[in-house]
Amino acid sequence: MTQVSQFVWEVINDPEQVFTGLFRWTDLHQSALDHFWPEGIIFRNKITGKVLAYQAGKLVAPTNINLSLEVCQ
Repeated sequence: MTQVSQFVWEVINDPEQVFTGLFRWTDLHQSALDHFWPEGIIFRNKITGKVLAYQAGKLVAPTNINLSLEVCQ
């Protein structure tokens, strides 16, 4: 099973405090294309540690985010 089909992306910051749990890459990607995510939601891959944020209608690797321990736990 590839990481694309595994539920390995966790929400680590949701400005609207609606989404929790784990998602697949395909969920993240398609929902971004559909403009489904709230602006500023941040995901982290539990296997690789890669972080992605939804900004301006796209999933991007954030270059300037401050993740406190509170957000990451």
